[in-house]
Amino acid sequence: MSESLAPLSIAFIWHMHQPEYKDDFTGEYLMPWVRLHAVKDYLDMVLILEKYPRIRQTFNLVPSLIDQLEDYCLPETRDRHMTVTMQETLSEDDKLFVFKRFFDASSETMIARSPYYYSLFERRNRSWEEGEADITQFSDAEYHDLTALFHLVWFDPLWIEKIQELKELWNKGKGYTLSERIRIIEIQRELIQKTLPTYKKFQDNGQIEVTTTPYYHPILPLLIDTNSAKVAMPDAVLPEAPFQYPEDAAFHVSAAREKYYQVFGTYPVGCWPAEQSISPEAVRMIKEQGFQWAVSSEGNLSCSLGIPFEKDPFGNIQNVDVLCQPYQAEGLTMIFRHLTLSDLIGFHYSNLPPEQAAHDLIQRLKQIQKRCTEKGLQNPIVTIALDGENCWEFFEGDGHAFLDSIYTQLSQDETLDVCRVQDYLKKIPPQAIQPLKKVHSGSWINSNFHIWIGDPVKNAAWTYLKRTRKDLDYLSHTGHYQPEILKKAWKEIYIAEGSDWFWWYGEPHNSGQDEIFDMQFRRHLANIYRLLDMDIPNYLDIPLTITMGRPVMMPQKPISPMINGKEDSQDDWQHAGYFDLTHGAMHRSTRIVNKVFFGSDDQNGYVRFELNPDAITPYHEIYLYFCTPGKTRHNSPVRIKAASGKTVSTQRYHYAYEIQLSQLLPGKLIAQAAEALPDHLWYSRSDIVTASAIGDLLEIVFSFQSMDVHPEEYLQFAVAMVQGDVLEEFEPENFMLSLQRYDAEACQSSKDSTAEEQKEMSSSS
Repeated sequence: MSESLAPLSIAFIWHMHQPEYKDDFTGEYLMPWVRLHAVKDYLDMVLILEKYPRIRQTFNLVPSLIDQLEDYCLPETRDRHMTVTMQETLSEDDKLFVFKRFFDASSETMIARSPYYYSLFERRNRSWEEGEADITQFSDAEYHDLTALFHLVWFDPLWIEKIQELKELWNKGKGYTLSERIRIIEIQRELIQKTLPTYKKFQDNGQIEVTTTPYYHPILPLLIDTNSAKVAMPDAVLPEAPFQYPEDAAFHVSAAREKYYQVFGTYPVGCWPAEQSISPEAVRMIKEQGFQWAVSSEGNLSCSLGIPFEKDPFGNIQNVDVLCQPYQAEGLTMIFRHLTLSDLIGFHYSNLPPEQAAHDLIQRLKQIQKRCTEKGLQNPIVTIALDGENCWEFFEGDGHAFLDSIYTQLSQDETLDVCRVQDYLKKIPPQAIQPLKKVHSGSWINSNFHIWIGDPVKNAAWTYLKRTRKDLDYLSHTGHYQPEILKKAWKEIYIAEGSDWFWWYGEPHNSGQDEIFDMQFRRHLANIYRLLDMDIPNYLDIPLTITMGRPVMMPQKPISPMINGKEDSQDDWQHAGYFDLTHGAMHRSTRIVNKVFFGSDDQNGYVRFELNPDAITPYHEIYLYFCTPGKTRHNSPVRIKAASGKTVSTQRYHYAYEIQLSQLLPGKLIAQAAEALPDHLWYSRSDIVTASAIGDLLEIVFSFQSMDVHPEEYLQFAVAMVQGDVLEEFEPENFMLSLQRYDAEACQSSKDSTAEEQKEMSSSS
């Protein structure tokens, strides 16, 4: 059967990327992921190929990752995880850091490898379930063991077997001394030092091809013009002032080529655009900079051709021959990955026994080979392109059994050619490359850019970026600064243009450490002003992070409710957003607010509180604090403090407006508003709150015009519950609720559709 099948080329492309974690201004690495993935993924993914000479592959190394790998080769490079591990004595702050961050690993495939480590993990979790990070849960010796075991489980099991000294440290299990903890870090550094030379060696001998990505992993089409997002998202709300800096995009592409040359002694042939994002302008730029080929995803090909890929319930593409051939667009050869096969490895095969997963992949490849043969395709290629690091922590044994099984089976089938992309392109005739007359603008995710723009918080980040870049552009031309200072400042801009910051901002992703990514983004922008000895704008002090929690529902459409404090106006609020406070640690009987409902129209914002009247005393008050991301204005800190002195994330923000609600009783409600002044002061404003009422519920209206919020702009807010000038709750704790001022046309359209719905309901009844 196999003799009658046309040979099938298979291109595995493994993407190795981590964002820039180093603060060049301080020299500090804020996260350890480059170092940890280096000893778990980067080196062994290449070395495993020594056993399989017929298997040739492509690896994509992002230049900013290469920079960080080179940095970690140096003994002076540190991140906080390293520093804490190599200390004899831990402060309470150090212990809290270990308590929170030294279990950041897969519990089932990594932490569970050590029963002792897993017992500490369970003890930590029990403490947190009770609502507190109780650092007294562990002794000093246990804290030191945690720092050692955390780093040990991040080693690929291959190294624990191959390196005798490391094996002995693993087998010790507990009671790690300072010198042993230091030695663990030193072994990591020794492996990192071998990483880039190994990639160069395997590329020089022809078994792998190394490709690159624009330098700091930006979404190239959005750097060229953020309006390119409108191609796939015509109704998206984008930043009011578009970001249009094709010269920055060109820098990322050309600088990536030069970095590659420094490391590998030759220029790259292939390019992995960050997030496989393309547009006509981006593809043209990649070609003009000297690349021969680039990879994107099947959805972008489908949109470019105007041909849907027909899939059965198992993800098998019926017209797969359309996908399994190279194309040429804007003079650049392009291949497009098979999304199902890539995602099976990235997200699903870890749930199957390795042999079963490998067998499934082989059967799918053979089915594709058969279908391409039936279609008469002479030089088919299947592209399997995915993240080469993050998925393996969910496989038993870091995925080695799966890779061994798949590489063995592929090696035994002579009709399957696992090849480097450049070798495939050299062997096929020119006529095998199909013309692609139209290039879609989109990424691998839903063939659009919604992950990086269009959300109010993402848009605010783009606004911050553009504002800072304009300042730098102006200051660069004043002649006041030395070239080396300006070079450092421009580097900060280029880092901030990376995709990862926008990935974690807003919906839908949550890293569990979003506040650190937010801090890093704003710090890179603030560093520009530090380098140029300028005052740092106040807005860069305000965290943008809102993604660590979720309201139960965001507003669905405009609302213009009657304000009377009564339940009888419930229908007016049916499309409002709401946030349920009853999920918190405070016992329900003591909380004065159970739910917050919120919505808006083209003139006003509306907030309704579902109260707990049995808990309310004459001394209770409710405060609302508002900020306007992306706008420059004065901001002041929250004026009330908790009795314990503890604060939550949103309580530490600074805000532009405050509304104070006191005398929370029918007929006595007092609503007052204030605006922030310089020097962290507040002054009263009588024009912000336009209506209020209290009865079964508490309702207020505030004017967008008085708060300088324009149509399609967003206002974010949090709520404080206070008794006798002492803060009881500040909610949400880790994100902000968000309201949009709709334009008049959107409000009228919403009213018309509601009227039509009511008419239809009336007719049907």
